Amino acid sequence: MNTMLGGRAVPIVRLRGVSKATAKLADGRRVTYWYAWRGGPRLDGEPGSPEFMASYNRAVAGRHGAAEGSILHTSRQYRVSAEFGKLGDKSQRAYLRYLTLIENEFGDMPLAALDDRRARGDFLAWRDTMKDRPRTADYAWTVLSRLFSWAKGRGLIHANPCERAGRLYESDRAESLWSDVEFERLFAACSAQVRWVVQLAVLTGQRQGDLLRLTWNRIVDGEIRMRQSKRGRRVTLEIYPELAAVLAEIPRRSTTILTNTAGQPWTEDGFRASFNKARARGAIMDRTFHDIRGTAVTHFAMRGMTAIEIAALAGWTEKDVSELLDRHYLGARADLARAAVRRCLGNETSSDFAKRLQNGRPGRAVGGVAPITK
Repeated sequence: MNTMLGGRAVPIVRLRGVSKATAKLADGRRVTYWYAWRGGPRLDGEPGSPEFMASYNRAVAGRHGAAEGSILHTSRQYRVSAEFGKLGDKSQRAYLRYLTLIENEFGDMPLAALDDRRARGDFLAWRDTMKDRPRTADYAWTVLSRLFSWAKGRGLIHANPCERAGRLYESDRAESLWSDVEFERLFAACSAQVRWVVQLAVLTGQRQGDLLRLTWNRIVDGEIRMRQSKRGRRVTLEIYPELAAVLAEIPRRSTTILTNTAGQPWTEDGFRASFNKARARGAIMDRTFHDIRGTAVTHFAMRGMTAIEIAALAGWTEKDVSELLDRHYLGARADLARAAVRRCLGNETSSDFAKRLQNGRPGRAVGGVAPITK
């Protein structure tokens, strides 16, 4: 959302609690006044202007008793920063929850105390209080590190004491790949609207949120041109036949390609609820939507596509593809398997090997769609 300021469009950062009131002046004109919260102090300037942001920061800091130069004051500044505003709605909600935990625990700590090497130990000890919930502990640490990284970038602190601390949670997703049988059970239990989201995920390897926000006008000259939300990377996906077949099946009922059963754009929460209900009806409890992304990349690799080719198809970097395969799914086994096949094809029984391969089940559809051929 933008507002006009000085003849140009300026993005408005969503500020929590801000309220407005409209008054009619003696000459008949109507004016709008903005307040930091209902009953709070009136803010200066127009929404989006530096004066507006500065007055909001002062009001919030004063309301919560945040001493300037404290972690609480810094956290309140970060909440209304442009960097925080760039986060997706889901990430903002999660960050706000953990920022509140951080403020409650370390709010009174002055930033100057971060120069003491023992501060890192205090933060690690706090993380360890959540060691029975390792994923929560890691997320809390991530938010704390992001807060200090933001402060460091603005010259508020000299160094980020939360860098390179490792993770408590380790997930082995080696077996968390969707099988064709599981896709079939899911599709039998879900609507066409949910199925289309899943099929596009299989065929593109894109994240759920990016797919749900994808609009028809991003299809240009046989390509999907989009920007990934997580890293802001521009991606161009060539629409190959299998992907084109799924897109042709989807009716145009909104500006977004994917819609719910009412023909309205999906919300992430709405899709998540529908997807999870379908998983439950299909008795698929140990697979997640995120596993579909890895499943797509893994199948691309198993069909002989190189990391460079997968990266071009999915809009990732070659490094991202290689690391995903190495850490979570195939690892070195993929390269070893391809090398073994090449050796088999190169010996005297290559024709027999090819026949056995053809008599198996090559070309089986993934996620209810035809395979990609090279």
